[in-house]
Amino acid sequence: MDIFTYEEARLLIGADFRAIDMGITPSEYITDCRLEWAKNSLAYSDLSVAEITEAIGYEHRNGFAIAFKKKYGYTPSEYRKKIKRESEYPIEEK
Repeated sequence: MDIFTYEEARLLIGADFRAIDMGITPSEYITDCRLEWAKNSLAYSDLSVAEITEAIGYEHRNGFAIAFKKKYGYTPSEYRKKIKRESEYPIEEK
């Protein structure tokens, strides 16, 4: 997945991004995309939290952990442990 800077994304999406009635700013949209990529990487890859932090453009792991927890309710490490536990003991549907 390519990660774009705010300026690159603004140029790709267009200056009238707010007119698309998404209710979020371009910066929020980009952050959401990066965090979603991180969430999938935590669940389906062996990349370390540090590698994911760097890949999505955060300079510091703490900033990434705070943003991730705010969005998903877990730190990246907690989320990975939760996903691993759930895959080891899947809940059977009746």
